[in-house]
Amino acid sequence: MKKFYWFLVVMAFVFMFDLWVENSDLASNFFHSYIEPYTDKAEFPIIWTILILAGVASYVLDILARKNEEKKELEAKLHSEMQMLVMANQQLGAYRMRDILLRLFHGFVQNNPYVLAVQLYEFTLQHQKGDSVIKLNLMDGAVMENVDLNAVHQSYYRFSIKLYRDFMTARSAAERGDFMPFVDFVTTHNRSLSLKREQDLNEKDAIIYAFLLISFDLLEKLFEASFTLFLDPDKVKKLESMKRTGLLRAILLENYSYSFTHTGRNDKSNRQYIAARLRIQDKPYLYVIALDAEILHDANRNRLLDQITEDFENKLQKCLDSVYNGN
Repeated sequence: MKKFYWFLVVMAFVFMFDLWVENSDLASNFFHSYIEPYTDKAEFPIIWTILILAGVASYVLDILARKNEEKKELEAKLHSEMQMLVMANQQLGAYRMRDILLRLFHGFVQNNPYVLAVQLYEFTLQHQKGDSVIKLNLMDGAVMENVDLNAVHQSYYRFSIKLYRDFMTARSAAERGDFMPFVDFVTTHNRSLSLKREQDLNEKDAIIYAFLLISFDLLEKLFEASFTLFLDPDKVKKLESMKRTGLLRAILLENYSYSFTHTGRNDKSNRQYIAARLRIQDKPYLYVIALDAEILHDANRNRLLDQITEDFENKLQKCLDSVYNGN
């Protein structure tokens, strides 16, 4: 198609040149004085010379156009192959990461007498139409044999965005040394739960109770003081039975590991948990270590909990470093 286009262009040029020569005295004088004396002696007339030159130019231009198209196709192919290579490396990295973490989890369970299981959750936080929603998904884990863990595979925590913003504002102020916003936050929501009748308590109140618990924990960590939640024990039992919020509290605590106890009445009663946030490949995760209830009867339980947390986080950091450094 391009060759035909150039042929038409050349023919139009020749036709216009011929009209110019035939109808212009200036062109006629120029042709007879400077071109005709040489073309009459040449073996080829000027028209064929023009056509041949045009044909050669068209051929060269066509070759250059094809080379340019081949270059573009090669660049597109290389770009596609690079994308496939990047995706393959990402998938390989994810599989390698999973394999290393699972080895860590299994080894940690086997080598620590109080550890029953280690789990890894992926979570997201979204703000939707006045509410904040935290979604938890179980990714991987290792469990000791003959242990009924009954892990939470997926869970949602929904609460008002105002509750979340007030909590984060109070938290930021407390980290700067100003704990009065936290006192106001705790006082306001503690009063609302105290005034509510026990039979009217619902799942939203259980979430508010979780925010209150983590607020007290934060105040204790930041100011090394003891705080007490003033709430009727029967209300506390009902709130704790309505929704398990230990993982939510660990997420809200952010920069600290969090230890909590299962308060149910089944065989998991008093089972201890350690949980903390971490980031893997720029995604937020939550690790959870389940411990046998017997650790609560150990005279050195606080020191043991700290040792288990520190040991696990050190091993976890080494695993992550090995992946990031390609070792």
